[in-house]
Amino acid sequence: MKADLQDRRYSDFQGRTLYVSPALTNGTTWMTVYSKGNGSLKRVKSKWLPLRETRVLAQGDLDRYAAERSLPVVRGMVEARHS
Repeated sequence: MKADLQDRRYSDFQGRTLYVSPALTNGTTWMTVYSKGNGSLKRVKSKWLPLRETRVLAQGDLDRYAAERSLPVVRGMVEARHS
C-alpha cells in the first residue's frame, strides 16, 4: 500500500480526526483512534473497526468505514501519532 494511502485520516461528524495507530502491543495489534483534548488516544469502538494484526488491514477497515459515511479526508499536519 502506498504511504499516502496508508496514513489516510478522516474527520468524523463530531469533528474528531480518526486514524490508525498501534495498540500497546509493540505493533502487533492496530486500531482506529482519535486524540482526546489531553493528548491521550481513545479507540473508536465499532464492529466495523475491529482490532487488526496489521496496519494495512486496520487502514482498510477505516477507509471502508469512512467511505460508507462520506467522511472527509483530513489533509496536512494533525496530532502526533505513535508508530
